[in-house]
Amino acid sequence: NALAVGSHNFSYMLSTFSNYSTAENFILSLGGDRRNINNKIESFGNYGLGLSRDIFGTSFSTAIVTGISSLLMGYDWFKNMSISSRISLFKNHFRKNELGFPILNISDIGAIWPLYSL
Repeated sequence: NALAVGSHNFSYMLSTFSNYSTAENFILSLGGDRRNINNKIESFGNYGLGLSRDIFGTSFSTAIVTGISSLLMGYDWFKNMSISSRISLFKNHFRKNELGFPILNISDIGAIWPLYSL
């Protein structure tokens, strides 16, 4: 009854620092990466005083999935689903990368929720 989250980079490939699983409850969400060429961080934004810190990592990937799930809980069609059905929604209705891992982004889920009303 849990959703496991890993991290992908902008190329939709598993981040070098992310663990992964082939389990049925595993998805990837944006988390950036460390570049092999120059070992610099590929972040997907900045935060902190003067926007001085890069946003990257599996902790942020999990936060993205949690935020999307929280938004969806406001919709009866999602709230009334069983846990396994919710996981199937995340697993089966989003794009997959070249290795077949399901990829979850806010833009992907945004295409689904306007079709239903509160």
